[in-house]
Amino acid sequence: ALDDYETGTFTPSIDAVSAGWNSRTGTYTKIGNIVTVFIHLSTASGGSTNGDQVAITGLPFTSENTNGQGAASVGYHNGILSDHYEFPFLMTAANTTKIIWYKGNGGSFTGNDMVTSHFGLHVSCTYKAA
Repeated sequence: ALDDYETGTFTPSIDAVSAGWNSRTGTYTKIGNIVTVFIHLSTASGGSTNGDQVAITGLPFTSENTNGQGAASVGYHNGILSDHYEFPFLMTAANTTKIIWYKGNGGSFTGNDMVTSHFGLHVSCTYKAA
């Protein structure tokens, strides 16, 4: 029985980027302690990035106390990387409402690794809530 089922919306944001927003939308479905989110972020031109680790913030539920237990998939991105970079991998961090970005070698992917603060991004992620 689906006695613990919920759907809704939330407003995601992103650390390490300061820019105006064209779009910041998120939807979620939670069944038991399993949460699936779909995120669309689009910034306006202008703005800036910094050396902080990039993270999508504002997930609707805090993740369980296990790093990396929720991997995220990027369905679309534009304006984040130049062609010679691999797109970072994304995963939830323990006890947070964040999807953290990492380089392929496991190092932190920072705002300084981005080509510009003007970008579009579609992400989906399934993770366990605390």
